[in-house]
Amino acid sequence: METPYKLFMLISVYLVYDGLYQVSAQSGPNVCSRQVTYYTRERDCAYRDWLSCRYYRYFLKAYFRTESKCCSGYKNVGGRCEPVCFGMTGRQGCSNVGNCEGPDTCRCDSAYRGPQCNNSNYHDPGA
Repeated sequence: METPYKLFMLISVYLVYDGLYQVSAQSGPNVCSRQVTYYTRERDCAYRDWLSCRYYRYFLKAYFRTESKCCSGYKNVGGRCEPVCFGMTGRQGCSNVGNCEGPDTCRCDSAYRGPQCNNSNYHDPGA
């Protein structure tokens, strides 16, 4: 009866380790983290005779991990947290004529202006 329990604990430890690896893989600027506590139910032999364990005691063991995700206003693009401008990342949120510098903040190319770079600075003198 001990062997299946040991196998279960080995699998549980692997899953905890695997979860830690995946969660903490994202790092860099614009990444927000939080500490998460979770508990597992474990058992130990409380009374053993010469043949085997007769009574088990159960207890909760606390595990801690840090979860990381993109901060508000940023989206995970290829493992990096990129700013979102008006629902899109990159130049698309800035009418393809500017760069998204921060959440809903475009830096327009020299010939364009406006929050989404959709107004041209060009003025036709003949009009």
